[in-house]
Amino acid sequence: MLPAYIQDINEKLVKRFGSQEGNPNFRLSWTTDQTEKRFGEFEEFLEGTDIFLRSFKGLREVPKYPFKPDRWVLEKFTDATKNSELANSYSYEPFWIFEKDETYQEPIWKAVEFLVHKFLFATKEKVTAKDIAKREQEEMDKEVDFYYDYFENESPYLASQFSHGTAVFISGDEKCRKT
Repeated sequence: MLPAYIQDINEKLVKRFGSQEGNPNFRLSWTTDQTEKRFGEFEEFLEGTDIFLRSFKGLREVPKYPFKPDRWVLEKFTDATKNSELANSYSYEPFWIFEKDETYQEPIWKAVEFLVHKFLFATKEKVTAKDIAKREQEEMDKEVDFYYDYFENESPYLASQFSHGTAVFISGDEKCRKT
């Protein structure tokens, strides 16, 4: 069973990005728990040893992420009808594994939402974290400039409300409210 915060993120993913035929378009899952049924040629070994027993050609349920155990993965629901190796007509394909420098990382909603947006609305423009931080800082600077201009004006609407007592500034709280 998934932890509550992962269930919460998965519910938000369905609400925000939808589902198809009862399957969420995006989901978080634990790599170690994921398997898939594949057609192929497999080698069998004596359990717990390197002793080769035989080759087997057919359908097998195999671990989906043996190369990345014990990680959260963000997956996208996809049509798998053109993939002859898969037994199902759909699949969840990974597009982000939560780790940093091969170290486990906890997913958070803001990061998951950002990744899905990046996936859905990708542009050819390469945007880095520094670019995003710069844009956010520019927006913040514009907002600060707006309010400085607003309060420096000799007769702004809010200043007149303060002088007439129809608005009150509460010290320690940056919110103004009407009375």
